[in-house]
This record gives sequence, structure tokens and C-alpha cells, in this order.
Amino acid sequence: MDLGDFYNHDRRLGPTMEFNGVDVYGRFNADVHTFTPIQGGIDNTVQRKVSRSAFDVFNFDFRAGTLEVGAYVGGANKLDMLMNVNGYIAAAQKCIIYYSEDIGFEFDANLESYSVTDAGVEWFSNVTLTFNAIRRMQLTTESSTRSSFEFENLGSVPSGVRITIVPSFGYSNATLTLNDNLDTEMVIRFPKLTKSYKFIIDGIDGKVTENGINAILSTDLISFPKVYPGINTVSTNFSGTITIEYYPTFEI
Repeated sequence: MDLGDFYNHDRRLGPTMEFNGVDVYGRFNADVHTFTPIQGGIDNTVQRKVSRSAFDVFNFDFRAGTLEVGAYVGGANKLDMLMNVNGYIAAAQKCIIYYSEDIGFEFDANLESYSVTDAGVEWFSNVTLTFNAIRRMQLTTESSTRSSFEFENLGSVPSGVRITIVPSFGYSNATLTLNDNLDTEMVIRFPKLTKSYKFIIDGIDGKVTENGINAILSTDLISFPKVYPGINTVSTNFSGTITIEYYPTFEI
């Protein structure tokens, strides 16, 4: 079949799916027929209390889930189909996945395995991709010039947070407190903040910078901050603009 004839007559039957903003049907003629998120396991360390009627929980975390995606990938001839199949698999290696029937969410995904079988129709293959995947909402940003403010994280599990500080003046012995008076309270101390210099504590990518330069030794930070499900608070003993960025994140 002529390439033009094939693509003029072929029609999408399944929902829209994008890898890193690219429509996989438009780019690879991959028509999605199944999209199945599967829950991950749990990492926990517990010990029964002396009373034998309760537990001490020393560690608890949700593992990343799994995502299985099935699609029919076709072409005008065998060569065209194989080019589409290979391009589709290559694009899936590390990607942010959007799926139109999962409105409001996206998946940060790493390809774990794949299989390719004959779909029984010339020239189409049935391609199954299996990912390690994290369901999340898009990046959420909260910004304030107040010395104390709160925001609501719609996610159901803790996730890393990027805190950007632009001080109005120069300060010594400045502090920023996340979730004051709660079990999750974290106080970050800065021996010095310079007026208008952008100080970033990046709990998403794991780095600390001031005006673009590594500044990990310019705080007393021993672990990167997180936001927790529900209401979170930020308070400071200095004036300036505080910007909070995070991905609301979910178990499945």
C-alpha cells in the first residue's frame, strides 16, 4: 500500500497518549488499546511493642508502581511498520506520559520491558510496554511575600519540594520553617542571605544553589525538604519572596 493512502485512511480508535508531549499515534501510528496502572509494594520496618498490642513503625514508604500500555502499531508495509515500532519503543525509554482518559495526571515513567507480537492484521504489531511509573499531577507552584503562609498538597504521599528564596534585604542568621509545630517540622538555617540573590533548596533534583552557584555549605541542611499530603505551612524570620514548587504524588 502507498504510504499516503495508508495514512489518509488509517484512523485512531483508542485514546490519546503522549510521550514527552509527542502524540504517539501521530508520530508512530501507535493506537493505544490498554492502559493499566498497577500498584507498587510497600517498604516498612516495624516492631511489636512490649505491650504486644501495638507496633513501633521505624520506616514506611510506598514503592513506585507499574504501568502496562498496549498499542497496535502499524504501517503501510513491513518496513514502515518496523520503523514505527522501533521508534515507539525508543521514545518510551524515559518519558513523561499523558493519557487522555486519566485527566489531571501524568506519569513519570522508565521503560522496564517490552514485547512485540503479530496483531493478526497486515501490517500491524501488538506492542506491550511495561514501565516503572509514578503517578503525579503537573508541577504546582505557590508563591508569597508574607512571612507565614500555607498551601494544600492534593497528593496522597510525601514528595520533594523546591524552595526558592529571594530576600528583600541582606540577612544574618535567617531561618525558614516548613510545617512548624507539626511532627514533620523542618527548620533550615542560613548564616547569611544576600539581598536579591536567588537561593534555591531543590528537593526535587537534590541540589542547593545561590545565584546559580553550589551553596550546600551555606545552610545547616542535612536532608532535603518534603511536602506532605494536606495543609503545609511555611514561615520565615526575614522578608522576601518565597516560591514553593512540587509535584502532588500518588500511590497508584
